Parts: sequence; structure tokens; C-alpha cells
Amino acid sequence: MKKIDVCLNVLGKPYQTIVTLKSLLKHSGQHIDKIYLIEELKQTKDYDFELIKKELGYENLERFQPKFHLWVNFTKLDMVHRNEDYRLSLRYQYGLEKTDKSHMLLIHNDVLFQSNIVGELLKEDENLFGIGSVGQCWNCPLFLENICDGDKLEKNIENLNYQDVMVFVDKRKETRTYYQVRNQINKQKPLPMPECRINEWCMLVNVDLYKKEVLEKNEVVPFGGYFQMDIGDLWFRQMVDKGYKFKNFQITHYLTHAYFSNVSNGHSSLFDNEKYIFEEREAKKYLEENF
Repeated sequence: MKKIDVCLNVLGKPYQTIVTLKSLLKHSGQHIDKIYLIEELKQTKDYDFELIKKELGYENLERFQPKFHLWVNFTKLDMVHRNEDYRLSLRYQYGLEKTDKSHMLLIHNDVLFQSNIVGELLKEDENLFGIGSVGQCWNCPLFLENICDGDKLEKNIENLNYQDVMVFVDKRKETRTYYQVRNQINKQKPLPMPECRINEWCMLVNVDLYKKEVLEKNEVVPFGGYFQMDIGDLWFRQMVDKGYKFKNFQITHYLTHAYFSNVSNGHSSLFDNEKYIFEEREAKKYLEENF
């Protein structure tokens, strides 16, 4: 049976992290070898690696603490090329570089897995450069105008021209595509759009292709860099431009993201202490009742 490694970036949420990994191992453990737990350099007061290690009880767990705290600040491309410590401080980069597997699962630390997602992903074409939920479509003018979504993207890349795209962008001035990166949309090949990426709260990466393009040829930026509007967007664009194929996969059939949140965005709890405490309390309760 083919094995993969898993990588997650962790900022706080120790109990949600435990539930995430325990639920993943419960349903997909037969496919998983090593788990890389990448800690943000600056942590919340309640963060406790030893608690995670004890509750998880998984021997093949590797902890990595980067030298830089890059958070969601823009990535300095020149530093990526000339400073290994900086590059390895990008999200997921340590795991993607160190794994000896051909594929790696990237996940957030606030996901509840409800069935064997890894087994299903491994049934897909192994030559795809990435598989997962494609697009932050809820932010994109083309989705809001019923023109595009993750399933339509591949066809739209071939068929939509710059003039067509800009009509829809200019109709949706409330989107960050319009007010942040309108002038960066490629006139020769406007798609993938800036909101196009594979969402890293659960995605399978072809590590062989990743290492080839990012590390060996140095022609594609690392996945975890913040180069345009979000993590993974420029990496996705560059891999598509090189002719590699992806797949939009219905991830939500197998898991729930931000399960303990009262909104779909788990990131928001990092700025709302009351919400953070609520989510951690619910995760601890779930852990006690289910594992």
C-alpha cells in the first residue's frame, strides 16, 4: 500500500490540532507514515506541544520550529533564493523538502475528518500536481457572476480572454481582485485568476513535481509563500502555466473545516479571544467524548 506523509502548520489551537490528527489517523492511518508538525515561531499562551504529542500517541511525529515568523506578511522572493532558513520558514516548506514520499497531504489544524480522504485522493491520477478544493471562489468576480468555479476553471483557462474577464472584474468593485490586484491580471492569459489556488486546509501535493520545479529548476515559487493575495496562489498559477494538471476534488464530502467554529473561517478565531476559547473548549469536549 502506498504511503504518504502529512504536514500541518500550527499556531495555537492545541486541542483542535489533536482532534484534527486523531480523526485523520482514525480514517486514513493506513496510508500515513510521518506527520510533520510545523510550529509558527510566535505561539499562543496555551500552546502545548507535549500535550499534543501525549494525546496523539503517534511515534512518527516530527516537530519543526522555523527561524523566521513570516505569518501572512508578503514573502521576499530574494530571501527565498538565498536564505535556507527563510525558505524553510514558509508554511509547509520544511515538510515538502524533507519528505521522502512522492505525495504529501497538507492540512489545517482545525479539520474534522469523517472518512478516508487519503484513500480517495490516492485513487486519482498520480501525475496531477495538486488535488483539493480549487479556488477561493466566494471572493472572485467570475464566480459571483456565475462564470467560473473550481470545476469550470480548467475549461475557462482556455476560453476566456482578458477583455471578457475585466468586464466581470469591473462589475465587482467590492472584491479584493478589483481593489488589490486588478492591474496584475495577465493580459495574455488572465486565468488562473488571483483567487485561484488549491485550498491548503486539505490538499494532496505531488512532491516529485514540487521538488523538481521549486527546488531543482527554481522556476516556481514555494507553495507556502505570500506573493499575491494568499498562500499558494502564485505557485498554483505558475504550475498551471507550465502545463501541469490539477483536479478540483469535493473535499467536503470527507471532512469539515473549522468544525468547532460558528463560522466557516477558523482563522478569525486568532483575532477573537472569546471565539478562540469557545472553539478550544468544544474541541476538548469532542476529544474526551470520542477518543
